[in-house]
Amino acid sequence: MLSVLGTPIGNLQDASPRLIAALQATTLVACEDTRRAGRLFQLLGLPTPKLVALHGHNEAAQIPALLKRLQTGQPVALLSDSGLPALSDPGARLIAAAHGAGVRIEVIGGPTALANAAAGSGLVGIDNPGFLFLGFPPRTSKARREFWQTWGNMGLPLVLYESPNRVAALCQSALDALGNRPARVARELTKLHETWHGPDLATLSGLGELKGECVVIIGTATSASVIAAAKPMAADSLKELAALVARHTGVSNQQAYKALVALKQT
Repeated sequence: MLSVLGTPIGNLQDASPRLIAALQATTLVACEDTRRAGRLFQLLGLPTPKLVALHGHNEAAQIPALLKRLQTGQPVALLSDSGLPALSDPGARLIAAAHGAGVRIEVIGGPTALANAAAGSGLVGIDNPGFLFLGFPPRTSKARREFWQTWGNMGLPLVLYESPNRVAALCQSALDALGNRPARVARELTKLHETWHGPDLATLSGLGELKGECVVIIGTATSASVIAAAKPMAADSLKELAALVARHTGVSNQQAYKALVALKQT
């Protein structure tokens, strides 16, 4: 059996009884960083089993040996440095290979930065059914413009990971591409100095350099951003203008039309 284990992202008290039991029972751990995994066992007061490094540079090479072990009935636990493996962390290739080989998969969940950030942002689940998790965005200006063109107007909030020293630049690039939208930055989730910044991209683009791990949550377009997007556009009718704005902002045609009607009546 391959056990995919969710580990604390900053607060050791988030280690669940199921996680501790699984760590106690395993004899081999495939982990992103053997030093950090060893430290986790130490902090939890558990004996450290055999640790095998499994990261972005060696995952493909490690899979055959791990699969052989799994297919002979020997358990393997999969850990990332924190949170759940395979979510912007190594492990997806091993999990896919295990499925393909008919190996039983067990997932023992735990806190994840993306779920905590989405839940605490106040931008998810009010006017939309979910959100898009996009991991780490590209770094270059051209790639980021293409990134926003692809994902920015899907009509759902976006959740992204970003290095603390690049958060302001990311928010500025989103502001340039998408207009001013509601947004939050969650910093150091579950830790002593957990903080939230907002309320929109314009404000966040002016943040100084942050410290600690950060998650950026960008909400869907508001009536104000719909109106701002409409100003440079031209169309033969309000309905056509609403359709153009909807394509640009990711809101529905109906939402864009209502915002434009309200503007016309003021």
